[in-house]
Amino acid sequence: MLGQFSNVKIQGIASAVPKRVEDNSQFEPILGKRRTQKQIRITGVERRHVSEEPQQVSDLMYVAADRLLNQLKWKRNQIKVLVCVTQSPNFLIPSTAFFMQKRLQLAEDCMCFDVNLGCSGACSGIQIASSLLQACDSGEKALVLVGELSYSTCYNEGMPLSDLANKMLFGAGAAAIGLEKAEDVTMKFMTKSDGDRYNTIIRYFNQEIEIDGGAVLEFSINKVTKDLCKFKEYFNIQEKDIDYYVFHQAQKLILDSICDE
Repeated sequence: MLGQFSNVKIQGIASAVPKRVEDNSQFEPILGKRRTQKQIRITGVERRHVSEEPQQVSDLMYVAADRLLNQLKWKRNQIKVLVCVTQSPNFLIPSTAFFMQKRLQLAEDCMCFDVNLGCSGACSGIQIASSLLQACDSGEKALVLVGELSYSTCYNEGMPLSDLANKMLFGAGAAAIGLEKAEDVTMKFMTKSDGDRYNTIIRYFNQEIEIDGGAVLEFSINKVTKDLCKFKEYFNIQEKDIDYYVFHQAQKLILDSICDE
């Protein structure tokens, strides 16, 4: 899906992370110094912010959202859409978005719901909220909250070392993105889905997350770079028009490979 909005503007972004920081070098006694340092070198992930009980994703979302709303000086009754994007919600039901509506003291005429997406979550959340703002009056606003939890890693006897290595990639944090219905602004987007790779990053009920690292690398290098080129060509975007490339990817190896492509 390729398209654009001509009347929605990102007015601000704020973020929040837990206070606790976990250094990946602490896993040397378990994984061995060579393997641990190799993973740190390849991924570029030296340390991560991690959550501690009883912290929930809504706590991080609230800090980010409250910070953003105060920063923008928005009236909370002007927010007509609240989208919470997370794969670690407070509850199975209801949507965490309803809890956030109450906690942020938003009005009843605000549409609230959760979106279960990971890597593509922020971009999809912005696109969804922008679509809903089309039905709103000029000046009305949407809030997209994106957040995940990752608790301090404890090694248990019998835990596969691959599970521990995967945990070294994930941290906890949240971001709040403020969107406003406006005039004479353009937001371009390209959205794709690939159900054939549904199990590349997967977590079954009551299980640890499973990652096919090779498949992630292949997808990132081959598919992402080609689609990025298609996006630029479709909208006639020149290299000189781009200030920054911001990828949702922590791994240095993948980022370097994309740059090489």
